[in-house]
Amino acid sequence: MAYGQTGAGKTYTMCGSLRSFDLRGIIPRSISSLFSLLEEQTGIEFSLCVSYCEIYSELIFDLLAEGGLEGQTGTELQIQEDSRGGLSVRGLSQRPCGSVSEALNYFYLGSSLRSVSSHGINSQSSRSHCIFTVYIQCKSTVNTAEATKISKLHFVDLAGCERPKKTQTEGVLLKESAFINKSLSFLEMVVVALGEKGREHIPYRSTRLTHLLKDTIGGNSNTCLIANIWPEKEHLEETLSTLRFSLRMMRVANKAVVNLAVDPLDVVKRLEKEVARLKQELQISNALLGKPPQSFEAPSPEEIEEMRKEATLFLNGEQEAIPFSSLRKMEELLHVIRSIFQETTAAIRREASYSGSVAASVPHSENSVGHQGALELAGNSKAVGATAPAKSVKEQSKASQQGSPQGAPSLAPKPVQSELQSTKLNSAGAFHSEVGYEDPSVGGHSLGIDPDQSEICHTQKAKETRQPTCSE
Repeated sequence: MAYGQTGAGKTYTMCGSLRSFDLRGIIPRSISSLFSLLEEQTGIEFSLCVSYCEIYSELIFDLLAEGGLEGQTGTELQIQEDSRGGLSVRGLSQRPCGSVSEALNYFYLGSSLRSVSSHGINSQSSRSHCIFTVYIQCKSTVNTAEATKISKLHFVDLAGCERPKKTQTEGVLLKESAFINKSLSFLEMVVVALGEKGREHIPYRSTRLTHLLKDTIGGNSNTCLIANIWPEKEHLEETLSTLRFSLRMMRVANKAVVNLAVDPLDVVKRLEKEVARLKQELQISNALLGKPPQSFEAPSPEEIEEMRKEATLFLNGEQEAIPFSSLRKMEELLHVIRSIFQETTAAIRREASYSGSVAASVPHSENSVGHQGALELAGNSKAVGATAPAKSVKEQSKASQQGSPQGAPSLAPKPVQSELQSTKLNSAGAFHSEVGYEDPSVGGHSLGIDPDQSEICHTQKAKETRQPTCSE
């Protein structure tokens, strides 16, 4: 990261001269060295991508977009954080590079689109902060189960702090200077906060620049600061300010760790190989112990049906034990037994529910049968009354009192008409009474056979009573 006063040589340090390749800067040289280092490595495969963004007046622009800067408003790109605290720009183009020349072409293409203006100190003054990022992924070709290493290399070219009196800016340039100085001031505040022990809140989100550099300053990274200063005495105050900022940066402690990304497909392959190896070891162990060979695959439908038959015989008591040769078969048998138990329980519940519904419908059918029997009984009483008229109820009561000693009622029931001695309708007992008998224990009188008693009232359908409900 290059930091310093405007016109101190930050862009030249990072990019170099655009007219001579021999005078190229840190970024082109780093790209060449990076490809050389990766190509020298054996047993790994790597992929490399680059991105180039510009922060101009608190707006982010993509310098490597397909259509260039046309159509960009600066609000399309948004900074987002992941669960590990890493930062990325959503929507920023990442161009894959397979060679040094391809990566350099992208770099020079983006550099040609940067915002540059002229003022009193610098004729080619950068009006924005630019970040050129190289993304690297390395994976071992020898050990495929090894995690992929992910690295990110930021090259930050900051705009220089400006004083309007010296730069003699006005209008749009003055507004640009205000945004530049504001972002640099918040950057210094972040560095100061990181240098204080016990500081909990760090104002990373104050500006787009500090937010985007969160994982670069004080995060999981190694940071190198290049301080660019003027040698002239007239810029002594700005030079001292740059050196103080450098001292504060030295107090910032970073914690750099290797970023590893695990591919789920690689994990699945590794676990499958481990399972196959363990199966092979178990087969060898069983063979040495003299055990029969076992199958570690899922049972077929035929095997499940055979186990179901064995379990049914065992549960019915027709078989003393179920033979099994492995723990897997025992587990499958337990599953089969549980399935049989669930099916039997469901069948019992269905049968109980059906029995309850049948019992609820029985009283209605009994009432209908009792009513029909009562009608038949009334018809019989008519027929008997036509041949042998019966005595009235009062006469029967008087006769019974005269035949008993001291007027006491007889304890034994007396038959009144032989044809009606025993009338029973059904086994359920809906209309279970012996018509023609009197029961002194109840205290009533026998109905007898009354010629006027031609019908039995419908209110006596399913009730047993000893008192007549119809008019005598």
